[in-house]
Amino acid sequence: GLRAAMLGPAVLLVIGSSASIACRAGWRGVAATQRRALCTMSALEAPPLPLLEEGIADARSARAGSPIPSLPPLPDSTMRYLLVLDVEATCDNPQREAHEIIEWPVVAVDCMTAEPVFEFHRYVRPTENPTLSLFCKKLTGISQEQTDAAEPLDVVLKEFDAWLVERGLIDPVTGAQLGQWAMATDGPWDLNHFTARECDRKGIPERAHLRTYLNVRKAFAKTYKLRSSRGCSLAAQLTRLNLKFEGRPHSGIDDTRNIARVLGAMLRKRSVFCLNPNEAADPNVPGRYLSVKFESGGGGVNTLLRGPKKARGARNKAKKAEKEAAAEAAAIDVTSRSSSSRAAV
Repeated sequence: GLRAAMLGPAVLLVIGSSASIACRAGWRGVAATQRRALCTMSALEAPPLPLLEEGIADARSARAGSPIPSLPPLPDSTMRYLLVLDVEATCDNPQREAHEIIEWPVVAVDCMTAEPVFEFHRYVRPTENPTLSLFCKKLTGISQEQTDAAEPLDVVLKEFDAWLVERGLIDPVTGAQLGQWAMATDGPWDLNHFTARECDRKGIPERAHLRTYLNVRKAFAKTYKLRSSRGCSLAAQLTRLNLKFEGRPHSGIDDTRNIARVLGAMLRKRSVFCLNPNEAADPNVPGRYLSVKFESGGGGVNTLLRGPKKARGARNKAKKAEKEAAAEAAAIDVTSRSSSSRAAV
């Protein structure tokens, strides 16, 4: 998670990931799990809020003089800021090489007013496989010239740290997180899969504020009382909020801005599920994550609620194998006893 001391209005920073194609009425070609998720969600009355350009700190100017609707105050124990991130990475079809981040976009949203207030956006130069595939360029809209002119990931992360220092979110000397703020992503992939694995592979120093974050899909599923977050893609979330995707799908900055709109909708509902981080990176295995549960008072020290999904899957398979082996041994034992009985007769 991310923290900030005495930052003024509460802010949510949104980091986006690539979005799926939006679903329309008729629902043709949409997975059954996604249809069920969409059918159980209710639309939101409040209209979508406009977004601000980078560097603008006063969200009130976005409405061109229109009054911002009054919202209930946030609980004292909740996050004041969320940094929402949605990275883009190198890709191909089929994928042969390890992914490298090529776009790092962040949108800041004021948690108190549910308004986006400022942005951080950088393209990133891949160093292991610097030439983008044709598939990657078509999917993301990022050109070879843009990545060639960009800095590598370690430099971009230092620039991001400096941006956080300017806003009082981390200590300029120690890099420690200040105040109550957290990262937010649409799923676990951006920070745990792409960022954690690439930093581990390249020996880039770990940032504590990139370890704990809000999984927006989980928060959305709980806010709208869905059975699970499966099928709850960004496109599905926007559709059930009666919103249309703005910009270019799979553009990191456009995906991030649209995730910010979804978060703004939940913040206007004052959903408690988007006011605390709900996932953390596994400190031992890059790419794995753990669910996080905060105490009823909010904030404070988080508790790891469960292990990585892959680890749980391995344990379940091991238990199943043990049961099957025990059943097979019991069957062999019964067969041997029957044979002994017949031989005795």
